[in-house]
Amino acid sequence: MLPIVAISGTNGKSTVCSFTAQLLASCDCRTFMGGNIGKPLSDCALEFILAEHICGHLADLGHHWPYDAAVVECSSYQLDHPGTLRFDAACILNLTPDHLERHKSMANYATAKTQIFAGLRGTHTLAVLPKRESARGRHQSYQVESDSTTDHIVDLDYDGATLLEKCREAVIKTLMRRVSETPNERVACIGGRLAHIGSLPGVKVDLNTKIAIVHLPSNRSSSRQNSPSYVDLSAVSSLGTHNILNASIALLMAHSLSPKDFTVARLKVGLDRLKLLPHRMQLVAQTGNPSFRGIHWVNDSKATNIEAAIVGLQSYGRRALVLLGGKAKTGTASNELGFAALVPALLKHQGVITFGESGSLIANELREAGINPKAEVSQLSDAVTLARAVVRRGGAVILSPACASFDEFDSFAQRGEVFTHLVLRGNTSKA
Repeated sequence: MLPIVAISGTNGKSTVCSFTAQLLASCDCRTFMGGNIGKPLSDCALEFILAEHICGHLADLGHHWPYDAAVVECSSYQLDHPGTLRFDAACILNLTPDHLERHKSMANYATAKTQIFAGLRGTHTLAVLPKRESARGRHQSYQVESDSTTDHIVDLDYDGATLLEKCREAVIKTLMRRVSETPNERVACIGGRLAHIGSLPGVKVDLNTKIAIVHLPSNRSSSRQNSPSYVDLSAVSSLGTHNILNASIALLMAHSLSPKDFTVARLKVGLDRLKLLPHRMQLVAQTGNPSFRGIHWVNDSKATNIEAAIVGLQSYGRRALVLLGGKAKTGTASNELGFAALVPALLKHQGVITFGESGSLIANELREAGINPKAEVSQLSDAVTLARAVVRRGGAVILSPACASFDEFDSFAQRGEVFTHLVLRGNTSKA
């Protein structure tokens, strides 16, 4: 069977998928990467079918298999209809408000995400969730509604990590009822061995020292205890602070597929060769003399929600003029979009220009929260033109929309490409 890693979450899933695939490839593992990130998983299946047709029988392919492993990005939309796909390791990176126009509540959103764990069966499988925060200054309250076939979590207040754990437990209970005729040993293996991002077993990172501890949970069918491994992630520092954590999670997921073949010592050799995907804090150009207070132009078009924008803006070192806007997503309250949450991250930067369909609404929320945007414009091209005129020397301009792109573009990728074209059309040098 082809080993498969599945990655989901509100933010960061494409980056972690890409890092996981790159780390596996650094160990000479032929890795398919696809799903929500690009190529459909059916393409992978088709390659195996064609290879079997040529060789006569799949079991005879041996080292001629098209791939040795697969890394699959799963969206909540896809997980609404998970089918019978099985995974060897599955991870949900985080859960923050997104796609609520479809899911209607955080509980429904979390329920869809945690269907990823229904694909974990067997003592070797791994389930990874963010660590539950014990002190967030807010009361957590849940109730579980049950019927004869499934458990539903109803969130009266939510914390993403806690809600994910509750929903995973509900998924496991539902599956156990459905396979109640299965021997207890197999029933107990549904949902995978649990590990966490931020605690052990799992992966824990000290961002000051840039040292990660990677520790797989012990296999209940084996008496052997796994030992923690320490990894220096300094090689990833140039990709941004948040990508130190992303790289550590990718290392955990790759290691879990085969701890003997993909040892931590072997995988960490590939850390200094990790490359970011386009449209994620991508330096696309520099204006003027780079050695004398030049301007950096940064494309973070993939920041399609507020939390993603916060991460990018907090991790960036220069004081930037931020281009914010597009088609805002539904907030957790019907009368607001939630852009006040961006204020702490924006305060370290030069200012804000809002644009697009929701530009005026965003500007109003920011004013109420204490930040006055420099301008409101109708289109991204207008924002770039204005930014070129007002950005201060030695700073930067960041496209960090915190919105969907569908008011003006077909995708976040097209938006990022148009931004890059607009920037390079001016008096700039390509980065």
